[in-house]
Amino acid sequence: MIENDMGKRRKRRLVYGLAILVAFMLLFTVIARAASAFTTTRVTTEAPMPRKLEHVVSATGVTEKNRELAVLTQENLMVETIYVSEGESVQPETLLAQLSMDSIEEELKKQEEELELLQLQLAAARENEGQAASQRKLALQRATEDYERTCQEQEEALEAARGRYLEAVHALELCGQGASGSQNPPMLWVPGGGQGQEPGGEPGQMAGGEPEGETGQTSGGGPEGEPGPSSEGEPGEENGRQPGGESEGNQEPDAAEDAAREQQEQMVLLQQELQEAEAALRAAEQGKADACRSAARALEDARMKSASDYSVQMAEISVSQKERAVEELKQMQQAQGQVLAPVEGVVTQVHLAVGQKTTDTAAFTMADRTSGLRYVARISKEEAAYVAVGDTVTLKAAGKEVAELTVCSMEETEDGQVQVTVLVPAGSISMGQYAQMEVLKRSREYGATLPLTAIRTENGKKYVYVMEETETVLGVQYVARSIEVEILEQNERYAAIAEGLLGTDSLVIVSSDNFLQAGDTVRLQEE
Repeated sequence: MIENDMGKRRKRRLVYGLAILVAFMLLFTVIARAASAFTTTRVTTEAPMPRKLEHVVSATGVTEKNRELAVLTQENLMVETIYVSEGESVQPETLLAQLSMDSIEEELKKQEEELELLQLQLAAARENEGQAASQRKLALQRATEDYERTCQEQEEALEAARGRYLEAVHALELCGQGASGSQNPPMLWVPGGGQGQEPGGEPGQMAGGEPEGETGQTSGGGPEGEPGPSSEGEPGEENGRQPGGESEGNQEPDAAEDAAREQQEQMVLLQQELQEAEAALRAAEQGKADACRSAARALEDARMKSASDYSVQMAEISVSQKERAVEELKQMQQAQGQVLAPVEGVVTQVHLAVGQKTTDTAAFTMADRTSGLRYVARISKEEAAYVAVGDTVTLKAAGKEVAELTVCSMEETEDGQVQVTVLVPAGSISMGQYAQMEVLKRSREYGATLPLTAIRTENGKKYVYVMEETETVLGVQYVARSIEVEILEQNERYAAIAEGLLGTDSLVIVSSDNFLQAGDTVRLQEE
């Protein structure tokens, strides 16, 4: 009995001890969990979401004149009164200045006299042009006639020289035929003569000196049939016989020698005449070429267009300009010398002075309000990357908002900034007023974007922390894991990252209440 009681008490103590141990373990677990929950970093997360990134570029600028125009008037007119000053707003037909009527009338008279003089000069120029045209026509006609006449005369002279040359050739041929085919002197054909002419004789005579148609020859070869020196047998002369007993009446060898000699002399004369005729023919050919060439050149010169003379055109332009000046002075005379504003605007410069004459430059310079204004602002190069010509702009000035404006130009300035110019409609904002510019630019839609607070940088690399579950001795807990990402584009709030690096259900840590490192235990921030 006693042993049973002791065994029961021992078992009871073991149970109590085990219960106390379990109780202590549970207590410590609760305490550990409480301590862990108190020391664990609390974070907020966000899953990657598709969205378009918006870039808003803001700047402060001022409105300026968009178009400036000049108010002109005629020169050399006396200024009596000026009614406006620089910076003054004017309406159309506002009186700007009053010019002297006496100076207008005096200048008009002067311009009319100069116009009359120019008209006389124009008439003289036209008359001179007509006379010059007639003279050119007459010179061309005469040059044509001289060319035709010269060529004809030279052709006739060339034909004559060619005929003389042919006659000389023919005469020489006939003389050569007579020398070879007959003992008697041949009948000659020489230039300007006919057959039967002996050199030095008259046309129609035979070479022996007898009239044409007579027969026979003189026995002694003397003129007109007289006996030769030895026909009578006078003393001291030969008796007509040759040594050896031959008859002295046989003188045919001597006559043949004389005829041959005369024939040779005649051949020489004819050759000389042929050479002279050939030289004359060549000279005639060269003379014709030279004369026709000179006449052709004279004709070419006559046909050549004369130097351009624009006297008439220049005079016509001068007359036209002077007529416009006279007409403008007449209009100014009809307007009583008043200079009026052409449009609504602001006088930016006054170029006149009372008591002085007007010049050929602008009398007044005005900013044209009807053409609107220009808004000019400067932004940095980084901001300029999100602005382009044609983008939509909103201007805010003095509680007034003007939307749907357009960037018309962007120019880089010397200080490295970019000047943005926007056209402003007339009447929307006053000139010289400061305004706030806003340009909204939306990117394409990206599949994964995160707040900039989720993006961390280390050693030039971009990464994010993602919450992941893990099993510990205290149960299931969350730890932070680092994942490197690629930034495609970002604005002031969000960044677009390359897809595929994070899942759409990833819990990306965007903020934490303590400094966070990879592997740290984290828990969600309770709302």
